[in-house]
Amino acid sequence: MTDLVSYADFAKALNVSIESVRVYAVRDADFPRRVNPDTERSPLFRAEQLEEYRRQKRDRSRGRAGHPPRVQDASERVSTGRTAGDRIRELMAAPDAPVSDVRALAGLLHLEVPALRYRLRGQTRWKPAELKAVARVFRVSVESLTAEPALV
Repeated sequence: MTDLVSYADFAKALNVSIESVRVYAVRDADFPRRVNPDTERSPLFRAEQLEEYRRQKRDRSRGRAGHPPRVQDASERVSTGRTAGDRIRELMAAPDAPVSDVRALAGLLHLEVPALRYRLRGQTRWKPAELKAVARVFRVSVESLTAEPALV
């Protein structure tokens, strides 16, 4: 017969409380199904189910607390420093600007407002598709957004 494990074994393997394991059992669709009858008080699982669940949970775990995992290579982003952000702010401040609000621009780019603000300040790199979308909105070229200002 295969080894059977309980919630306590899950808690120890996942380094969480037993109550957390109970929450996983209710909320997580990937949580294993018990192998003993529902009429028994304590659910039991196969040891291999525990290992499989632990692997799945690790694979879909988040990066730093509250941040999604990095799914793309950072080299796919364009480093513009503050150049693009400064230029975009100038375009937004123009009297005839099609978009003058950070929230509206974030919505057009399908970004959260804080994420757009990070990009505008040069703290996060831009994706090429985002720069193309901004260029399309303001009817300018991507190069004009990313070019270093000329010194006069």
